[in-house]
Amino acid sequence: MCFVSYPYIIAQQHFRAAEKALADKRLPEAREHLEACQHAWPRSPVVQFLIARVARLGGFYEEADRRLDNCKRLNGPVEQIELERALMRAQQGGMTRSMELALLRYVEQDRHRDAVFILEALSQGCLRTYRNESAILYLTKLLELKPDDVHVLLTRGWVYDRLFNWENARDDYSAALRLAPDNEEALLRLARALANNGQPTEAMARFQELHERNPDNAVAGLGLAQCLHKLGRFDEEEKLLDALLLKPPRKLEIVLQRGDLALQRDQPVLAEPLLREAVKLDASDYQAHYSLAQCLRKLGKESEAGAEFDRAKEVLHDRQRLSQLTDELQYNPYEGGLPLRVELAQIFLRSGQERESILWLQGALQIDSRYRPALQMLAELYEKKGQSALARDYRERAEQPGK
Repeated sequence: MCFVSYPYIIAQQHFRAAEKALADKRLPEAREHLEACQHAWPRSPVVQFLIARVARLGGFYEEADRRLDNCKRLNGPVEQIELERALMRAQQGGMTRSMELALLRYVEQDRHRDAVFILEALSQGCLRTYRNESAILYLTKLLELKPDDVHVLLTRGWVYDRLFNWENARDDYSAALRLAPDNEEALLRLARALANNGQPTEAMARFQELHERNPDNAVAGLGLAQCLHKLGRFDEEEKLLDALLLKPPRKLEIVLQRGDLALQRDQPVLAEPLLREAVKLDASDYQAHYSLAQCLRKLGKESEAGAEFDRAKEVLHDRQRLSQLTDELQYNPYEGGLPLRVELAQIFLRSGQERESILWLQGALQIDSRYRPALQMLAELYEKKGQSALARDYRERAEQPGK
C-alpha cells in the first residue's frame, strides 16, 4: 500500500488552484497558492517557472528574470525558460523581427500549450509600441482560442478606439457586456463608443445607468455631462459638473469641461481660474492651454494670452509629431526604428511623462543593448534625477565601442 503525506496532498491542491487562478488571470491569488507550494517543494523547477510567469504578467520583470534563473539552476526545461524570456521581452515591446517570427511559429504549432500566453505577450508588446493593426491581429487570434474572454474583447475594443473605429469598438464592448452584464468597465466603454459614434442619446442612457449604479464614478459623470452638452442641455450639464467638482480629487477632464462651458457661455471671469487649474493639472494638454489663451484674450490679458497660444502650438506640434512617429513605427518596429523610439522618449520627457520616456528607451535597448543614443539619454536623465550610479552605468556603456 502506498501512503502520500498530508503536506504533499495540500501542496498538490495549492498547485492546481494556482494553475486555475493563472488561467483566469487572478494573479495575486495564483501567487499565494504558488508561495504555499514553494514551502512544500522548495526545489521544484515547475513552481519557480510559474512564479516567474505570474511575475511577468504582473509587470515585475526583475523578479521574473530571477525566478527563471532559479528554474534553470534546478534543471528546468531550457526551451520553456527561453520561451518565457522571449515573452518577457515581447510584452515590453522589445521584439526583434526574428523573435516575433519565432513566437508566431510557436502559435502556428497545432494546439501549442502556450499559444494563449504567446498571443497575449505579442499583443501587449504591440500595444506598448503603438502597433495597433498588429495588436488587433493578435487579439483576434486570441479570441479564436478564447471567444468568451471579456478582457480580450475590452482590449481589442480599446485598440479600435485608438484607431477611431467607433463601430467595431462598440461591437466589442457590447459583446463583453453581454458576457458580463455587471462589468462597469464594459458599460463605461460602450457608453463612450456610442457617444463617439454619434449616438449621444443612446450613450446618455448608458452613462445614466452607470452613474446611478455608482454615483462616485467621476468618469461616468463626465460622460453624462458631455452627452448633455451635445444635446444642448447646458443648464443640466453645468449643474452636474459643479457637483462633480465637489468630489476630490478634481480631475483634469472635469475641470476643463467646466471651464470650457463657462467660456462658451461668455463667462470668462468664471472660466479663468478653472482653466488655469486645468493647465496645472496637465501642462501637456493642448486644449487646456488653448482654452486658457482664448479666455485670457477675452479678458484683455494679451501678453499672457500670447504666451499660452505659443505653448499650445508647442504641445500641438509634439502631439502631431508623436502621431507621425507612431505611424512610422508601424512599418519599422525593429532595429531600423530605434531612432524613432528615442525621439518618442524625448517627446514624452518634454511633456513630463518621465516613466513613459524611460520605458521607450529601455525598449530600444532590449532590441539593441549597445544603442548609444538611448544609453546617452538615460545617462543624462538619471544624472538630473541625482541617481549617479545608474547614470554612470549607462554612460560607461555608451562609451564602449559599438553602435
